[in-house]
Amino acid sequence: MKRIFTIFALAALAAACSGPSFELGKVPDSKSPKYSVTPDPDSPNIIRFTFEEEQVSPFWKIRKPDGGYLESSSRDFTLRYFMKGEYDGTLTVYGSGGMGEPVPFTFMVTDNDPVVQKLTGDGEQKVWVWNWSEDGHFGEGARDAQAPDWWPVAAWEMKDFAMYDDELSFVTDTWEYVLDTKGKIYADGTVLTLIDPEGFPEGGSYRGTDVEYTQPEGQKWGLYADENGKLWLSFTDGGFPSYPCCPSAMGGAYEVLELSDDTLFLKYDTGSDTYGSWFFRFVLKGTQPQTGGGTPGEPGQPDTPSMTEMEKNLTTNKDLSQKVWIWDQTTKGHYGEGDKDALEPNWWPVEPYEMKNYSMYDDELEFRFDDHAYILRSNGYVYCDKAALPAMGHEGSVATDIEYSQPEGQSWEIVEENGVNYICFSEMAFPSAIPVPAALGGKYRILALTEDCLYLRLQTSYDSWYFRFVPKK
Repeated sequence: MKRIFTIFALAALAAACSGPSFELGKVPDSKSPKYSVTPDPDSPNIIRFTFEEEQVSPFWKIRKPDGGYLESSSRDFTLRYFMKGEYDGTLTVYGSGGMGEPVPFTFMVTDNDPVVQKLTGDGEQKVWVWNWSEDGHFGEGARDAQAPDWWPVAAWEMKDFAMYDDELSFVTDTWEYVLDTKGKIYADGTVLTLIDPEGFPEGGSYRGTDVEYTQPEGQKWGLYADENGKLWLSFTDGGFPSYPCCPSAMGGAYEVLELSDDTLFLKYDTGSDTYGSWFFRFVLKGTQPQTGGGTPGEPGQPDTPSMTEMEKNLTTNKDLSQKVWIWDQTTKGHYGEGDKDALEPNWWPVEPYEMKNYSMYDDELEFRFDDHAYILRSNGYVYCDKAALPAMGHEGSVATDIEYSQPEGQSWEIVEENGVNYICFSEMAFPSAIPVPAALGGKYRILALTEDCLYLRLQTSYDSWYFRFVPKK
């Protein structure tokens, strides 16, 4: 029975192989198809593509305004190009006999669309800044929202982060995108690994924070409309408009909700119903209202009202961004001990880098003006001298690093007593190192407070301790 089945199968296979065969036939012989690629007489930024052959059909592959390619079998259609330059494409003819070889072509868009000048400026380069004086200038919302309905950021709400000093420029001809961040940006926690992989290793979970940032060279921008007429602003090579809200937004395309002579309003759809969309509203530099009298010569930059000179030196950089203090570790005496009335550490002036084996030099101090919040970023550990260990809930007889997580709500203030200025910390707050229990929530005399130096002394009934910091660059 098995042998009979085998013979039957072979016979069936032979019959199938000897049946009729089918071929496509001859390939179309038109090597120079009749077609045209021409600008519209009334709107030179609209390019018309027309196929004029009969009995065969076209297959177009055309460089789109966004840099990608459009594939179409239409015989007559148009595309609108906002940016001048040379573009390319191919036309392939096909019919019942198959497909011919692709025929390459190029075409020129001779002028920028008028809407480009609204973004770049005409002659004088436009510079865009956050519209920080208006509610809703930043935030998050639903994917179909036209404004940040989940988290509408209030006017001036993000002043403690490295955002409001950012400046955006869109250069014509070279199509270069310039993001001047003054060295730091405020970034979403999801992108920190991409921006600073050493500081934020993969696998971690991070919250949004300020991070050092230098824009890579060669980032470009593009302005284009899709098939439905919706306007888009795209970035290349990881570019983004001031705040990177998620990984896909770095080098992504942003919907242009508004583009006028003095307003640029963008939306980025994350593609997720959970994370929704982010919104970014910018205005021309110099058009923001002044606050607190404004900064002379810089009407477009906000100035926090009622700030004394000492408070300004303590909290604010020249560009009005939040100042961050770090140890002046290269200077002898940046930390140490002295006698009760000394104005310098005459007992133990710490040498440059002497404390490098302890958890001190990575600490960062911020004194925020608006709510007088004190922020100590200690990376999980602080240096504690043996005399202060019990006050921190630890045992031991030698100075060491201890685990530390700053409690919420710590604050600072500057007070004057008998002509002497002090920084007073709230309960259990301290400036990086803890030499004695009195350092916790202590009153520190200001020996120097300039744009570039913060020098403090903590006096006890027996001795004095000294702390010298400089701004983080």
